[in-house]
Amino acid sequence: MSLYLGSSKAGSLYHGSTKIGQAYIGSVKIYQSGDPYNPLGLPAYTIRLRYSDGVTPTFSKGTGVQVSVSPNIWDLTYENTVWRQLLNGHRQLLEILGANSTGVTNMANMLSGTSISTVPLFDTSATTSFNEMCANLNTLTRVPLFNVSSAVSVSRMFVMCVNVESGALDLYNRLSNQATVGAHTDCFELCGRDTVTGALELAQIPQSWGGTMV
Repeated sequence: MSLYLGSSKAGSLYHGSTKIGQAYIGSVKIYQSGDPYNPLGLPAYTIRLRYSDGVTPTFSKGTGVQVSVSPNIWDLTYENTVWRQLLNGHRQLLEILGANSTGVTNMANMLSGTSISTVPLFDTSATTSFNEMCANLNTLTRVPLFNVSSAVSVSRMFVMCVNVESGALDLYNRLSNQATVGAHTDCFELCGRDTVTGALELAQIPQSWGGTMV
């Protein structure tokens, strides 16, 4: 969505030195930055996270900087193409607000064991390994339709995400038509098992991918 000043189209918008990703008047969005994968305009290799108030997260990789106290928002910057286990076990993580993950090639176990209900779309176009990326997220309600154009291994990517309601079938269809994908054992094992709509999607995914379709 573009913003115009008179007849001139505005480029990037800033508040001080902070790039604006979205702008609203009331509930109406009037501006969206040009990068759909990084609408917050985050710097390279940075992910923005919201934790329970009062929590000071411990990061095993990269550098965390608190953006606000309430809501308790942190920017984690890890200037590396391997984001494996980046947020593994962060059970007090409530939400991923956005990310600039352009160039990241490995997201294996990146979010396994967190407590988030949704995962936004961020740049996964260079990612080859998604193994167990979202494993054991029993709070997850939807499987994102990630860009998997470089995917090679997706084994156990959404294993035990039992409360997923939708999205698994769409991602399976995309992955199964991606020629680069090799390893996919148990990619959707038990994903959506405990919801009506999730179980229906699981029944349309072959057992070789972790589904229940014979």
